[in-house]
Amino acid sequence: MSVSRLPLRLAPIKGESLPGFMIRLAERNGVSTPQTIAKALGSPYSTLQAAALGPFNLQPVSDGADVPIETLASMTYWHTGSGNEVGFLEVTVDQEMISLKHRKACPSCLSEESFHRAVWDLRLVTACPVHQVRLICTCQECGRRLRWQTAGIANCLCGADLRRASTEPVSSSELDGLSLIYAVLGLNGFEDKRTGSVADLEFKDLLTLMLHLGWFGSGARKRFAPVLLSRGDLAPHQYLQIGFMACQDWPTSFSHYLEALCERSTAPYWRATRLRLLAEWITDPARSEALRSLVLPCLQAFMDRGCDPRAAYHLERVFKSNSTQETASPH
Repeated sequence: MSVSRLPLRLAPIKGESLPGFMIRLAERNGVSTPQTIAKALGSPYSTLQAAALGPFNLQPVSDGADVPIETLASMTYWHTGSGNEVGFLEVTVDQEMISLKHRKACPSCLSEESFHRAVWDLRLVTACPVHQVRLICTCQECGRRLRWQTAGIANCLCGADLRRASTEPVSSSELDGLSLIYAVLGLNGFEDKRTGSVADLEFKDLLTLMLHLGWFGSGARKRFAPVLLSRGDLAPHQYLQIGFMACQDWPTSFSHYLEALCERSTAPYWRATRLRLLAEWITDPARSEALRSLVLPCLQAFMDRGCDPRAAYHLERVFKSNSTQETASPH
């Protein structure tokens, strides 16, 4: 099946993802599966998730749905050609920040306007700051994880109406980090309240910084890996909140954060502390120059002020190792 122009068309909604748009197109045209619509419009992939990560020729989709190709491109999560970076709502993120295995949704958002918000595809977004509830990822009727293979954007594959699902409330004190993410993306009228040097960070770096500060600040004793988010003691948005608190009044808030990391250090003297893990993370060559320029001077100043001996010992080891690597690297 292939079509040059769909009989019934829709305009994309601000903040919508390509998979969500395909589901709405299928629903509008009475097609039972969105993959059928995607295939008919030229997608070479068997799933909507793969199409979102692409790439493929969007011109047939543009022609068939009567949507500018630039608009469609902004709804994808395709590689930009720079490392592991992918496009996301006119900004960029590391691909590891995107999670498409299952759908997530806010029932109240779907009730207000029935479309899939791309922001729900961010790994750290597990709550809705608009309605202050946890996102649902499981159907309360059939008990299965929400899938992309559905005939309606507001429905589970079993037919259950997701807009009627019950939700778990979330305290507003846990949602400042998520609210900032929405604000930077220009969603739902949230205000970007960043101050100081943090306000100059690109979205990708801001997200990475808050995530890792939240991870180490939570008490985690391992280097971060995306798979660990689902195994941690906190929900992903709670890690984001800890990171937000460390960033909200930079550098003062970050200094308090570093002091708290030292207070939590009860491991043997020689064992890597959370402060050392943080220092190793920020000195990794994979970090952007913007992040290194923001965080490293604060770490150095913290050590120069006379932090506790254990912290000084580990920071000195990291800085010495980093200096040796920079000296040895070719220019």
